Amino acid sequence: MTHPAYHAPVMVDEAVSYLIGDPDGIYIDGTLGGGGHSESILKKLGPHGKLIGLDRDSEAIAACRKRLSEYKNRIQIIQAPFAELDRVVRETGVDLMDGLLLDLGLSSHQIDVPERGFSYLQDGPLDMRMGTDQTLTAREVIQTYPEESLADLFFYYGEERRARQIARKIVSSRRNMTVSSTGQLAALIQAASPGPMVQKTLARIFQALRIEVNDEMNQLKTVLQKGGGLLRAGGRMVIISYHSLEDRLVKRFFKAEELSIRRVDIAEKTGVSQFRILTKKVLRPPEEEIRSNPRARSARLRAAEKITAGLESR
Repeated sequence: MTHPAYHAPVMVDEAVSYLIGDPDGIYIDGTLGGGGHSESILKKLGPHGKLIGLDRDSEAIAACRKRLSEYKNRIQIIQAPFAELDRVVRETGVDLMDGLLLDLGLSSHQIDVPERGFSYLQDGPLDMRMGTDQTLTAREVIQTYPEESLADLFFYYGEERRARQIARKIVSSRRNMTVSSTGQLAALIQAASPGPMVQKTLARIFQALRIEVNDEMNQLKTVLQKGGGLLRAGGRMVIISYHSLEDRLVKRFFKAEELSIRRVDIAEKTGVSQFRILTKKVLRPPEEEIRSNPRARSARLRAAEKITAGLESR
């Protein structure tokens, strides 16, 4: 049974194939979303395999409790940001895990519900929070950040070349109005950046705001470090990203952790967490999947396997 109404998962077969080394192991899906990846993982696990599913979004948690109810004896569903992975693992009584999956970015549900404020295509409140654990909203960022801070935000997190013009327009306009909706913000961006490429500019600015509100880059850095320490030897990490900032961070982390064969003995003696990269080139969705789910177009999958015992050695 499929559940396309909430979210269409991306590169499911590829992700599950790279993730599962031991069918009777313990795995964590750090981004439950609509439960598509988790359901496929559960179907591939053996009789003793277990899955822990995390999401900071209460709506995703509710959807997954319903969707995955038939697997309730083999999955624990927990509302938490994936950066708290170490706390979750500790509280569930797990010592080390056999695999971690992260499908970064937004779910279709979050994009399509105007009240969440993630999309410039529908008017809604400037919110963009992925979970109730957060207080900062996109409205607060737009209304209170100085012009220079907004420009830097749009340039570094949105990679938008017109960042300064857009920041200047926002700060000038908020002297006479409160920018509190996605429609208002989209109109200001369009006024500051007219032309045929305005849709891409809108996407970049909204991406930058979402990253800032949810502290996404720091969350990703944290979970990569914690995840590496919590994997047992032979455990896998599979990351699906959707923009170059995330993908570069994942690529650099795996590269920095990868050892040449001649240094494996050194790592085993010191217990340092190290990986062997399984995807020498980033994987992209096949054209057939992109045709059926255009939002999959920007997805990039990387996977690595831990080759040292890490915490087990200490």
